Amino acid sequence: MPDYRAANTKPLRGIDVASHQGRPDWQAVAASGVTFGISKATGGTWYTNPTFPDNWLGMKAAGLVRGAYHYAFESSGQPLPGDGPEAEADYFLTALARAGGILPGDLLVLDIEDGNGPLGDWCLRWLRHVEMNTGVKPLVYTGAWFSVPHGLGAVPALAEFPLWLAAYQDAMPAAPPPWSVVSMWQHSSTGRVPGIAGDVDLNQFRGSRADLLALGKPGAVAPAPAVDELADVRRRLAEAVSALGYASGDVADAADAVASAATALANTLRSLRPPAA
Repeated sequence: MPDYRAANTKPLRGIDVASHQGRPDWQAVAASGVTFGISKATGGTWYTNPTFPDNWLGMKAAGLVRGAYHYAFESSGQPLPGDGPEAEADYFLTALARAGGILPGDLLVLDIEDGNGPLGDWCLRWLRHVEMNTGVKPLVYTGAWFSVPHGLGAVPALAEFPLWLAAYQDAMPAAPPPWSVVSMWQHSSTGRVPGIAGDVDLNQFRGSRADLLALGKPGAVAPAPAVDELADVRRRLAEAVSALGYASGDVADAADAVASAATALANTLRSLRPPAA
């Protein structure tokens, strides 16, 4: 795995968001010089970020390298007891499928900063389950403040998966065990970026855009869809939602509106896929 800390290039700028950032203006984010964006998708086996579908389409439309993360052991609200890593991974993959699926260059992430006891084996099972079902080797988001006391260093196989390190300091630190390389660095939680109201997490990637895309789903990366094309899809989806809200006496019309919007969205997503070789 390349040592991006040694790359003699200007770091690529990135941000990551969750529901409390609302619905960013991704065109403004991209225009500010940000190269990549990563959105929270799910947590545990019960929480889905309500802004994730908009973020997933919006990041692609703005030409950003995009990613999605799953927060392990979601502890807010009322989590379901007794769910294992494969169940959490499947919940994440289902949310991605509903948002349009994974395209070449898309990044997937396990966010592990919660939970009790040794968690290295749990993480490895989640990561391998996602890799087996998507062909993508996910990144692991964590910090030494969590990974060390929870035994991630005792599972050498975790080093097969790129590390996204959380460390809020002026200089990027060395990777905690079992990793030897920091692939991505989250260096602040109080950044300000055009297109987002309030604070947002800031990240660096010390490699090229091609290097970053190589951490995502393999395959030829298609260009972002035309902005007006996605705007039309969003308009039709809004009409469908409105129809559902006011058509309690006419379920057939509401169903037709949803079907039409879904077809338009499917066609747009299909156009993103490169032609078969």
